[in-house]
Amino acid sequence: MSHQLPLISIIVPMHNADKYIQRCVESIRRQSYKNFEIILVDDHSTDNTLQLCREIFDDDRVFVSANTGRKGVSAARNYGIKLAKGDYITFVDADDVIDSNYLEVLFSLNKKYSDCLPMCRLVEFSKKNPEFSLITDEQVKYISRKIFLANIYFFHPSACACLFKSKIIKEYDIKFEEKCSFCEDDYFVSKYVAFCKGVILTTCRLYGYYINYGGLGTHKDHS
Repeated sequence: MSHQLPLISIIVPMHNADKYIQRCVESIRRQSYKNFEIILVDDHSTDNTLQLCREIFDDDRVFVSANTGRKGVSAARNYGIKLAKGDYITFVDADDVIDSNYLEVLFSLNKKYSDCLPMCRLVEFSKKNPEFSLITDEQVKYISRKIFLANIYFFHPSACACLFKSKIIKEYDIKFEEKCSFCEDDYFVSKYVAFCKGVILTTCRLYGYYINYGGLGTHKDHS
Protein backbone atom coordinates (compact mmCIF):
# COMPACT_ATOMS: atom_id res chain seq x y z
CA MET A 1 0.00 0.00 0.00
CA SER A 2 2.67 2.52 1.04
CA HIS A 3 4.67 2.10 -2.20
CA GLN A 4 1.73 3.16 -4.38
CA LEU A 5 0.79 6.22 -2.33
CA PRO A 6 2.45 9.66 -2.26
CA LEU A 7 4.71 10.54 0.65
CA ILE A 8 3.20 12.77 3.35
CA SER A 9 5.50 14.85 5.55
CA ILE A 10 4.26 15.39 9.11
CA ILE A 11 5.99 18.37 10.73
CA VAL A 12 6.05 18.50 14.53
CA PRO A 13 7.58 21.60 16.19
CA MET A 14 8.77 20.96 19.76
CA HIS A 15 9.74 23.00 22.81
CA ASN A 16 10.15 21.37 26.23
CA ALA A 17 7.92 18.51 25.12
CA ASP A 18 9.57 15.55 26.85
CA LYS A 19 6.40 14.77 28.83
CA TYR A 20 4.17 14.27 25.79
CA ILE A 21 6.19 13.96 22.56
CA GLN A 22 6.16 10.16 22.76
CA ARG A 23 2.35 10.17 22.98
CA CYS A 24 2.20 12.43 19.92
CA VAL A 25 4.59 10.41 17.78
CA GLU A 26 3.01 7.08 18.70
CA SER A 27 -0.37 8.39 17.51
CA ILE A 28 1.25 9.27 14.19
CA ARG A 29 2.98 5.91 13.83
CA ARG A 30 -0.38 4.13 14.17
CA GLN A 31 -1.70 5.67 10.93
CA SER A 32 -3.60 3.43 8.51
CA TYR A 33 -1.91 5.44 5.72
CA LYS A 34 1.65 4.14 5.90
CA ASN A 35 3.74 6.22 3.52
CA PHE A 36 4.79 9.15 5.67
CA GLU A 37 7.79 10.79 7.29
CA ILE A 38 7.80 12.51 10.68
CA ILE A 39 9.97 15.62 10.97
CA LEU A 40 10.56 16.61 14.60
CA VAL A 41 11.97 20.14 14.88
CA ASP A 42 13.23 21.14 18.32
CA ASP A 43 13.09 24.84 19.14
CA HIS A 44 15.82 25.19 21.78
CA SER A 45 14.25 22.97 24.46
CA THR A 46 15.83 23.15 27.92
CA ASP A 47 14.50 19.77 29.04
CA ASN A 48 15.24 16.29 27.60
CA THR A 49 13.05 16.60 24.48
CA LEU A 50 15.84 16.38 21.91
CA GLN A 51 17.76 13.63 23.68
CA LEU A 52 14.59 11.63 24.29
CA CYS A 53 13.58 11.78 20.61
CA ARG A 54 17.00 10.59 19.48
CA GLU A 55 16.92 7.70 21.93
CA ILE A 56 13.42 6.27 21.67
CA PHE A 57 12.35 6.71 18.05
CA ASP A 58 14.18 3.93 16.24
CA ASP A 59 12.22 4.33 13.02
CA ASP A 60 13.60 5.29 9.60
CA ARG A 61 10.47 7.38 9.04
CA VAL A 62 11.32 9.69 11.98
CA PHE A 63 13.79 12.54 11.47
CA VAL A 64 14.94 14.65 14.41
CA SER A 65 16.40 18.11 13.86
CA ALA A 66 16.99 21.26 15.87
CA ASN A 67 16.37 24.88 14.99
CA THR A 68 19.15 27.33 15.78
CA GLY A 69 18.28 29.30 18.90
CA ARG A 70 14.87 30.08 20.40
CA LYS A 71 12.82 31.26 17.42
CA GLY A 72 9.27 30.06 18.06
CA VAL A 73 6.70 27.78 16.44
CA SER A 74 6.58 29.60 13.09
CA ALA A 75 10.34 29.32 12.54
CA ALA A 76 10.28 25.65 13.56
CA ARG A 77 7.49 24.90 11.09
CA ASN A 78 9.27 26.82 8.31
CA TYR A 79 12.43 24.83 8.97
CA GLY A 80 10.39 21.64 8.80
CA ILE A 81 9.00 22.71 5.41
CA LYS A 82 12.56 23.09 4.12
CA LEU A 83 13.37 19.54 5.24
CA ALA A 84 10.14 17.97 3.98
CA LYS A 85 10.42 15.53 1.08
CA GLY A 86 6.75 14.65 0.83
CA ASP A 87 4.23 15.52 -1.85
CA TYR A 88 1.94 16.66 0.97
CA ILE A 89 2.53 18.36 4.33
CA THR A 90 0.53 18.38 7.55
CA PHE A 91 1.33 19.96 10.91
CA VAL A 92 0.86 18.34 14.31
CA ASP A 93 1.79 20.09 17.56
CA ALA A 94 4.02 18.15 19.95
CA ASP A 95 1.42 18.00 22.72
CA ASP A 96 -1.41 16.82 20.45
CA VAL A 97 -2.55 13.47 19.03
CA ILE A 98 -4.22 12.31 15.83
CA ASP A 99 -6.65 9.51 15.07
CA SER A 100 -5.29 6.47 13.22
CA ASN A 101 -7.42 7.43 10.18
CA TYR A 102 -6.25 11.05 10.08
CA LEU A 103 -3.95 10.85 7.05
CA GLU A 104 -6.14 8.40 5.15
CA VAL A 105 -9.28 10.55 5.44
CA LEU A 106 -7.55 13.80 4.49
CA PHE A 107 -5.76 12.16 1.56
CA SER A 108 -9.05 10.65 0.33
CA LEU A 109 -10.64 14.10 0.43
CA ASN A 110 -7.68 15.46 -1.50
CA LYS A 111 -8.16 12.86 -4.24
CA LYS A 112 -11.85 13.64 -4.55
CA TYR A 113 -11.54 17.43 -4.29
CA SER A 114 -8.06 18.03 -5.69
CA ASP A 115 -8.46 21.79 -6.09
CA CYS A 116 -9.46 22.35 -2.45
CA LEU A 117 -7.68 22.31 0.92
CA PRO A 118 -8.93 19.31 2.96
CA MET A 119 -9.56 19.85 6.67
CA CYS A 120 -11.01 17.89 9.59
CA ARG A 121 -12.51 18.90 12.91
CA LEU A 122 -10.55 19.12 16.15
CA VAL A 123 -11.53 17.77 19.56
CA GLU A 124 -10.17 18.96 22.90
CA PHE A 125 -8.49 16.10 24.74
CA SER A 126 -7.98 18.14 27.91
CA LYS A 127 -11.63 17.51 28.77
CA LYS A 128 -13.07 14.35 30.30
CA ASN A 129 -13.91 11.42 28.02
CA PRO A 130 -12.75 12.92 24.70
CA GLU A 131 -13.01 10.78 21.62
CA PHE A 132 -12.31 10.89 17.93
CA SER A 133 -15.17 10.38 15.50
CA LEU A 134 -15.11 8.88 12.02
CA ILE A 135 -18.19 9.80 9.97
CA THR A 136 -19.19 9.08 6.37
CA ASP A 137 -18.21 11.52 3.62
CA GLU A 138 -21.88 12.52 3.37
CA GLN A 139 -21.05 15.04 6.08
CA VAL A 140 -18.38 16.82 4.06
CA LYS A 141 -18.85 20.53 3.47
CA TYR A 142 -17.47 22.56 0.57
CA ILE A 143 -16.63 26.18 1.40
CA SER A 144 -15.68 28.56 -1.38
CA ARG A 145 -12.42 30.49 -1.13
CA LYS A 146 -14.24 33.80 -0.73
CA ILE A 147 -16.54 32.59 2.06
CA PHE A 148 -13.74 30.78 3.91
CA LEU A 149 -11.32 33.71 3.88
CA ALA A 150 -14.03 36.06 5.12
CA ASN A 151 -14.89 33.69 8.00
CA ILE A 152 -11.66 31.82 8.74
CA TYR A 153 -12.00 32.24 12.51
CA PHE A 154 -15.39 30.57 12.40
CA PHE A 155 -14.46 27.68 10.12
CA HIS A 156 -10.92 26.64 11.00
CA PRO A 157 -8.43 28.99 12.73
CA SER A 158 -5.55 26.48 12.69
CA ALA A 159 -2.84 25.17 10.36
CA CYS A 160 -3.21 21.79 12.04
CA ALA A 161 -5.82 19.26 10.87
CA CYS A 162 -5.16 20.22 7.22
CA LEU A 163 -3.37 18.52 4.33
CA PHE A 164 -1.33 20.92 2.20
CA LYS A 165 0.25 20.28 -1.19
CA SER A 166 4.02 20.80 -1.01
CA LYS A 167 4.05 22.05 -4.59
CA ILE A 168 1.79 25.00 -3.77
CA ILE A 169 3.72 25.88 -0.60
CA LYS A 170 7.09 25.84 -2.34
CA GLU A 171 6.03 27.28 -5.70
CA TYR A 172 4.43 30.33 -4.07
CA ASP A 173 6.92 30.51 -1.18
CA ILE A 174 4.21 30.28 1.49
CA LYS A 175 5.68 30.58 4.99
CA PHE A 176 4.61 31.17 8.55
CA GLU A 177 5.19 34.76 9.69
CA GLU A 178 8.07 34.42 12.15
CA LYS A 179 7.70 37.96 13.51
CA CYS A 180 4.00 37.48 14.17
CA SER A 181 3.13 36.81 17.82
CA PHE A 182 -0.44 35.63 17.21
CA CYS A 183 -2.70 34.42 14.35
CA GLU A 184 0.30 32.99 12.48
CA ASP A 185 -1.79 29.94 11.55
CA ASP A 186 -4.49 32.11 9.99
CA TYR A 187 -1.98 33.99 7.86
CA PHE A 188 -0.43 30.77 6.56
CA VAL A 189 -3.76 29.09 5.78
CA SER A 190 -5.14 32.25 4.16
CA LYS A 191 -2.12 32.57 1.88
CA TYR A 192 -2.46 28.92 0.89
CA VAL A 193 -6.21 29.00 0.26
CA ALA A 194 -5.69 31.98 -2.06
CA PHE A 195 -4.35 29.42 -4.54
CA CYS A 196 -7.22 26.94 -4.08
CA LYS A 197 -10.80 26.83 -5.31
CA GLY A 198 -11.91 26.56 -1.70
CA VAL A 199 -11.86 24.31 1.36
CA ILE A 200 -13.37 20.88 1.93
CA LEU A 201 -14.21 20.30 5.59
CA THR A 202 -15.19 16.94 7.03
CA THR A 203 -17.09 16.79 10.31
CA CYS A 204 -14.89 13.83 11.35
CA ARG A 205 -13.02 14.76 14.52
CA LEU A 206 -9.57 13.34 13.82
CA TYR A 207 -7.22 15.81 15.54
CA GLY A 208 -7.01 15.88 19.32
CA TYR A 209 -5.51 18.91 21.03
CA TYR A 210 -4.48 19.56 24.61
CA ILE A 211 -4.32 22.89 26.41
CA ASN A 212 -0.65 23.16 27.34
CA TYR A 213 0.68 26.29 29.00
CA GLY A 214 4.32 25.33 28.55
CA GLY A 215 4.36 24.71 24.80
CA LEU A 216 5.60 26.70 21.84
CA GLY A 217 2.37 28.59 21.28
CA THR A 218 2.19 30.06 24.76
CA HIS A 219 5.69 31.52 25.05
CA LYS A 220 5.45 34.52 22.77
CA ASP A 221 6.46 38.11 22.94
CA HIS A 222 3.30 40.15 22.29
CA SER A 223 4.99 43.51 22.71
